[in-house]
This record gives sequence, C-alpha cells and structure tokens, in this order.
Amino acid sequence: MSIFEIAWTLAKDEKAEEKGKFQGYSKNTVSGRSERASKARAWNQSRKVKRGRTRKRYARNKTRGNVRPKMRRQLGAGGSRMETKR
Repeated sequence: MSIFEIAWTLAKDEKAEEKGKFQGYSKNTVSGRSERASKARAWNQSRKVKRGRTRKRYARNKTRGNVRPKMRRQLGAGGSRMETKR
C-alpha cells in the first residue's frame, strides 16, 4: 500500500464522518423583510403615541405645580399619587 492510498483512505474516512451532520440552513435575510419592516413601523408608531401621551400628561401636571417623578415607582400603585418632593 502506497502513501497515497493510505492518505486517500484516511481522507475518505473523514468525509464519511462528516455525513449526517446537517446543521440547518442559514437564515435568508431577505425573506420576510417586508413583514419585519412593517412590524417595526407599527411598533415605532405605537411608541411614538405612548411617548406623546406621557409627555402631555406630565406637562399638564407640571402646569398645575407638580414635578415629574424621578422614578416611575414614585407614582405609587395605579399612578394616582402624582405629587413628589420638589
């Protein structure tokens, strides 16, 4: 048996070991892009609305003499207690 034949059998054995180890397809970044983009737009829009509403609420309270809480927890349960230390 020549050196080439020995090397060839070793290489063939390695190839045989590789078989059956399917790792799955790589994800196509193009497929479903429009859906993901539209979901992102909708999400951003909802955040924009929520941000605007929060801003309006605190602005209204500020004109009445309240100060915006430093932390969300300072509002208390239900957010009814709006006064904080100034």
